[in-house]
Amino acid sequence: SIFNTDGGDLIILGGIENDGNFILNNGINSNCIYGTGTTIIAGEIINSSTIVNSVKINENKQLTTEADKINGNINNLGNYVLTGGENNNCIYGTGTTKINGSVINSSTIVNDVIINQNKQLTTNATNIIGNIENSGNLIFNGGTNNNTITGTGITQIYDNVINQANITQNNLEILNVYDFNSPSSI
Repeated sequence: SIFNTDGGDLIILGGIENDGNFILNNGINSNCIYGTGTTIIAGEIINSSTIVNSVKINENKQLTTEADKINGNINNLGNYVLTGGENNNCIYGTGTTKINGSVINSSTIVNDVIINQNKQLTTNATNIIGNIENSGNLIFNGGTNNNTITGTGITQIYDNVINQANITQNNLEILNVYDFNSPSSI
């Protein structure tokens, strides 16, 4: 089954069980969405609730959310904007993942990544498969970087990182692993 609506048109206190295709066009989603289906972003959606579904972001469309509010793989053909939190979901597709907060990534991102000014992405270098435009702070806590990194930001290296691509940044900082694990540096 398919259900198509604007995000703000629904106030469902018990949540939405989606075992089909749930299409959100525009607005703010404040409903918990769960089930075995796919939530399809067909406009500009700001998400403020939990989505436990696969998510598809259509071409030229945008989903803005905290990373840990999504529990399901993301097929991103548009813009996936993360405002903070921890990403544990595989993000793939031809779209762009934009970092607009402090985000920790522990899964694979197969998108180009843009880190906005004064924002931060912490990840294992191997988890990113796509070019990185960093105007903020990119922290690699291990792995192999195979991605071109450009922008006016800072790339910080904690732990062992192998670089196999061009990095063009204002600063590259190679830091002590102890500093990364110290509460005073977080």
